Amino acid sequence: MIETEGARPKGINIHSKAPLFNTFDIYSQPINLNDLLKTYNGVMIDFFRGNWWNFWKEHLKMLSNHIDEFEKRKIKILSIASDSVRLLRRFKEENNFKVDIISDRGAKIAQDYEVYWFIEGMSNIKTKQAVPSKFLINKSGEIVWKYVGKDKTDRPSVQMMALLMDKYI
Repeated sequence: MIETEGARPKGINIHSKAPLFNTFDIYSQPINLNDLLKTYNGVMIDFFRGNWWNFWKEHLKMLSNHIDEFEKRKIKILSIASDSVRLLRRFKEENNFKVDIISDRGAKIAQDYEVYWFIEGMSNIKTKQAVPSKFLINKSGEIVWKYVGKDKTDRPSVQMMALLMDKYI
């Protein structure tokens, strides 16, 4: 069986004002984008399908292994998936990821960033989730860079993100 994907959302436009969100991470710590932008030089939002997605697991390992690239630039990285808090907490702890994770049940944040879609899963059940994508937001709340992969395996490298953070932040 060949697995195919439908038309992918393209994400909110660069130079748009980033949609603000006020939520909690998987440990019930408040996450307010406006407050983060006051504290950090920028925020990198990292949308993924879910904890079951091996490409995300490998990407989070890479981000965790290079978290210093974000920290030295004072960029906060947030990974967002529509899985339950329980599943995401277990996933983070089992893999010792250093990236903060948000459970976006109902995909509200993904909808606001225009990376939300229904995708057919097992038994032709359609699930709500985000297209794997990234958004770099500067201190003034403007989206200065985005990356929406061309397929389910496409992710930017840490080196690429570091160059872009230096360029835009």
